[in-house]
Amino acid sequence: MADKGHPWNPPDEYIQPPPCPKVRIVRDLLGPSFPRIVCLCGSTRFMPAFRAAMLAETLADRIVLTVGSALRSDDELGLTRDAKQRLDELHLRKIDLADEVFVLNVGGYIGESTGNELAYALALAKPVRTLEYLDLEAWLAERMRQVNATAMRNVES
Repeated sequence: MADKGHPWNPPDEYIQPPPCPKVRIVRDLLGPSFPRIVCLCGSTRFMPAFRAAMLAETLADRIVLTVGSALRSDDELGLTRDAKQRLDELHLRKIDLADEVFVLNVGGYIGESTGNELAYALALAKPVRTLEYLDLEAWLAERMRQVNATAMRNVES
């Protein structure tokens, strides 16, 4: 599990209201006793990790938002590129609703979609936990380097 002492992996009792004003209003209406909402992010190739996390988080009295199909991966579902993009966008809305994000980085793997979700969660200042240790500061610095390199290539062409 995540290292609770790492600044990007706050302890369970750490509460930060979501930055989205609509979600903050709903959270205020529901009150402090309403369960925390966690959004699971990760590659759908690791469905056993999703099922295990769904159970563990639910047993920890959290509401769990997760991928649309816990039975098959995106590849097994044969999703079109358009459908995959729509689902990726929908998952970002789940992150908007969540109090925190739990990244299931099995074997340290973070694919393109999960990377986008992680960057989005960090941009929203959502608390992030990871299944396996991840130095989020180093990850974010590398991600920014990649974005800058891509931007420079696009400017040059």
